[in-house]
Amino acid sequence: MKSESNKQSIVINSVMGLAVILQALLVFYLQHRFAFLLEDMDYINNLKTGEVLKGIGDIFEGIPYILREKGGSVLSIGILQLILMMGETAADVINTLVLLVISFLVCLTVKTSKRDVVFFALPFFMLISLNSDWQYSYMWQFGVVNYVYPAIPFLVFLIAVIKELNLVKKKMPLWLQIVACVAAFFAAWANASYGLIEICISVISIFVLYKMMKGRVPKWLIGSGASAAVGSIIFLAAAGNFKSESVINGIYISFSIFPGVVLALLLLAVIMRSGGFLKIEQMILIVALGFSVAMRFIIDWLPGIAENGMQICCMILSIVLFCSLLATLEREYPKHKYWMYGLAGCSFLYALLSMLESFGGVS
Repeated sequence: MKSESNKQSIVINSVMGLAVILQALLVFYLQHRFAFLLEDMDYINNLKTGEVLKGIGDIFEGIPYILREKGGSVLSIGILQLILMMGETAADVINTLVLLVISFLVCLTVKTSKRDVVFFALPFFMLISLNSDWQYSYMWQFGVVNYVYPAIPFLVFLIAVIKELNLVKKKMPLWLQIVACVAAFFAAWANASYGLIEICISVISIFVLYKMMKGRVPKWLIGSGASAAVGSIIFLAAAGNFKSESVINGIYISFSIFPGVVLALLLLAVIMRSGGFLKIEQMILIVALGFSVAMRFIIDWLPGIAENGMQICCMILSIVLFCSLLATLEREYPKHKYWMYGLAGCSFLYALLSMLESFGGVS
């Protein structure tokens, strides 16, 4: 019986692996078809002289202009210009790898007894299937650098927080504490929306650990929250943010966050109705997701600020929460794992059809 189960697991993991490879190839192909356009063509030049970028020095030369006229993140614009200078082929490879890395990091946030391929595949499928504006989120260089790239350091920070919450008497390695603080800073500096969520997660985690550990709180959590605050302040302090054509003022990405949020909440309702228990990190993720949804609508009401980054951040959090809850459901009710595979298959097919639909031309 055990041998039969192992064979089924190998077959399912193989199918999921092939589906990931197929989607990755399609993403790369569509990346290749989606050329540099719109704001990409502005940033492909030296922002001070207007001439085509020729080296790193041209990027640094344009920093004062970015701060004064465009605002946003010097870090993100610098990375954008570097990739634009490397060319479209390099951008295609990097953007595809970024989506795979994000999926892998989401997989690492999930605590399972075994590493099923589905927990890597499902986030990769959901990044497309839950985002109706996936072309401009992942294919357009300006969009992916400013709003998707920051998800990588954000997830590194989140993984460190989850690891800390699951430690009992051990102390988290110093190198991981430093990496978490640095990651929190870079995510916030790249996009302040991620910084706001990091501050929220840090505050909630500190409160929970204070109650659990009777007054003892890991110093790195305080440091990571402070790092996120500093990064957000640097992002928001640029003079160009207060101009009518600033980076944070334009609406570049537009899709509904409700499919991802509702999907996570539905699974939460199933687990609670079945008598399941939530982990500490899942409770924190629920609060963080609720905070991000609230901030998304608050930002929408604020004049001069668009919700681009918060849109992506909400979706990433909903995927992390969903996968974490799914792992809990699979562990407590092993017989239901085939529903999990079916859900991954449906997500893949929807993403596949969405990408095939664009073969007639990406607009």
